[in-house]
Amino acid sequence: MRRTMSLSARHELIASLRARYVLADRTEKANILNEFTATTGLHRKYAISVLKTNTSKALARNAQKRVGRYIVDPEIWTGS
Repeated sequence: MRRTMSLSARHELIASLRARYVLADRTEKANILNEFTATTGLHRKYAISVLKTNTSKALARNAQKRVGRYIVDPEIWTGS
């Protein structure tokens, strides 16, 4: 039976491992990834992206207002 980790516990683990992962060399990163994937059950490639991404910057980037590409003339919609 596979046990799952709560989301809050996973976030705490990510926060604690992120600083170590960023500063680590290649062999240490491999060890951190092995530990992280064994603990969380997440896929290795996803774990790499999670540990490399600073979530506060990613959330701020996604929260920016999107600007539309096209400006539509109102006369087109009204048929005048």
